[in-house]
Amino acid sequence: MKKKHTALTISLIIFACLAVLALLCWLWPASGVRVGNLELKWPTLSEVLGTPNDTLVADADTLEIDLLSDTIESVPAPIALSEPQPEPELEQKPESEPKPQRAEQPTITIDTTDFEKSVTSLNYLAAALQQADSVPVRVVYYGDSQIEGDRMTMSVRRALQKAYGGGGVGLLPLHQTVSSRTVIQTLKLSDIAQSTGSGPRRYMAFGPKSARRDSKVYGPMAQCAVMDDSLQHGSERALWTAYAQKKKNTESYFNRVRVLAAPTIAVSVHNAQKIGAGLYALKDSSTAVTVSLNGKGDVYGICLETNHGITVDNVPMRGCAGTIFTSINPKELRDYYRLTNTRLIILQYGGNVVPYTKTTKQVNSYIERVRAQIRFLKKLAPETDFVFVGPSDMVDKSGTDVHTHPAVPAIDASLAKMCAEEGVLYYSLFHAMGGSGAMQAWKTRGWAGSDLVHFTRQGADKAGDMLALWLIDRLKMDDQQPPANDQ
Repeated sequence: MKKKHTALTISLIIFACLAVLALLCWLWPASGVRVGNLELKWPTLSEVLGTPNDTLVADADTLEIDLLSDTIESVPAPIALSEPQPEPELEQKPESEPKPQRAEQPTITIDTTDFEKSVTSLNYLAAALQQADSVPVRVVYYGDSQIEGDRMTMSVRRALQKAYGGGGVGLLPLHQTVSSRTVIQTLKLSDIAQSTGSGPRRYMAFGPKSARRDSKVYGPMAQCAVMDDSLQHGSERALWTAYAQKKKNTESYFNRVRVLAAPTIAVSVHNAQKIGAGLYALKDSSTAVTVSLNGKGDVYGICLETNHGITVDNVPMRGCAGTIFTSINPKELRDYYRLTNTRLIILQYGGNVVPYTKTTKQVNSYIERVRAQIRFLKKLAPETDFVFVGPSDMVDKSGTDVHTHPAVPAIDASLAKMCAEEGVLYYSLFHAMGGSGAMQAWKTRGWAGSDLVHFTRQGADKAGDMLALWLIDRLKMDDQQPPANDQ
């Protein structure tokens, strides 16, 4: 007769397995173990407990890069447009541990004449915040996978809402394919719960080309979900719920729900009254909401917000280089910025082109494509401030030495110069982290993952906190009056 395992025995076996795995995470060398030509690596505890890292998309924004003969001639020290952030303190290592060697790299000369034109404050946003008690203000934060899951954006949102009031997490997709650090979402189609891998068909302005649509109508999140029977019969009936993961933060509470959907879809927000086109007021401030949608058409997003203060939308685009905005129907973006009183647009891009950028000409080509996006967006939102957040430090693993990828400082300095020329406030994340070699230093503190590209949760919090403090400092500068509109 076989011996039955009790619940206690099974629990002890599970905990023993977890303990062994945790011990391996702790003891395994960060550099890995080599067995012949095979290199074995094991994640650290901070990586296991943090947000999973994403891989970079090889053809970011279908960026076509021709390998040219003129290699990048520089790894310049970033030009500071404001006071630089202090470098993170390096944890002391034993003297016996060799320090990673950096490849010797020449420098590039960048003309900084136009840097005197650089803006240093957020005039439109500051002016709007003076009336935020009665007219809510919007910040739209676009970025790549560094802000996916509400990483970094969460810290910026909390700091701004603490300083200027407001609540809610802002825009959310109908179907969440990546878990968020702030909100838990569920979606049922015809009473069947959808997993992150299933769900309605999506069209996106970024990512795989197969996700594009001829109409270029994607909405303010550069993606939309289609409610029809293409997935399964009855999928034109959806029940969407969202609730805050914790009830102690500013973004946890909201009293308005904004549903961006095709007019062919009937919308009902539970325990709420419709007060405008797609806008619903809850009876009381809440941390949870249920929305029913019936019909066929596009759903561009559902927004949790308040009737005062500031709301910060998180719009992540995995693998994106930030050159896709001109491929979106301009009316969709213009209408959303006007409807929500958007007074600041943050763009955080550049990291996805770093691994594939080898020449100065490639850097210049990317910069000009980004310039076109900024000019396009400024025409759609002429009374809105713009902040561009450059790429973080990234490590080049192509050789035997571990060092900052030479494209990072080159792209960073070139973005700063271009932003100054376009009247856009630039934040050098690379410089704020500490410059060349910073990602290695951040990893020793548990702030960067083993890929030496993405932040851990702790690192994303640190980077977001630094950006939030920098933004608030800019808001306090100058006379806080909006400049004349020269559009």
